[in-house]
Amino acid sequence: RLCRVVGADRKEVVRVVERFREPNTGFLMPPKNVALDDNPVIDISHESLIRQWQRLQDWARAEAKSRGILLRLIEAAKLHKAGEGSLLQGQDQDKALDWQQNFRPNAEWIELNTGEDGKAALESINRFLALSSFETRRTRRNRTFLLWSLRISILLVIVVLVTALIGFFKNQRL
Repeated sequence: RLCRVVGADRKEVVRVVERFREPNTGFLMPPKNVALDDNPVIDISHESLIRQWQRLQDWARAEAKSRGILLRLIEAAKLHKAGEGSLLQGQDQDKALDWQQNFRPNAEWIELNTGEDGKAALESINRFLALSSFETRRTRRNRTFLLWSLRISILLVIVVLVTALIGFFKNQRL
C-alpha cells in the first residue's frame, strides 16, 4: 500500500526504507533484522527525530494541510451532489485546483486519509472540480457576451440618436 500511496514501485520504496533502517541510522521501524512483508507499517523510531528534523516537520504540516483540503473538497462535493451546496468559485476554486495540480492526490492516499473508497472519492472530487471550472468558464463567457451586447446596444443607440439629430437639423434648415 505504501508503494501505491507514494506512487513508486516496491523496489524504490524498499531501497529508501532499507537505507534508513541501517544500524548506523535506525530512523525507521521495523528494525533491520525484521523482514519487510508485502504491506509493512513503516514508522519513525524515535519521536525526538520529528522534533529536530525540520524538513520532516514541514512535510507533516504540508500533509496535514493537504488532508484538510481533501476533506473539505469531499464534503463540498457531497453537499453539491445532494443539492445542498454550491460549486467552487473564486479563490476557493483557485486554491483547490492548485492543490489538485500540485499535490496530485491518488486513490490510495485518499483512502489512507479518509477510510473511504479512495477511487470513488477521487472521481467525485475530480468531477466536482471539473464542473466548478466549467461553470466558471460559462459564467465568464456569459458575462463577456453581456458586456459586448451592452456595448453594441449603446453604439446602436448613439448611431440612431446621431442619425435622428442629423435628420432633425436638416429639416430645421429647410
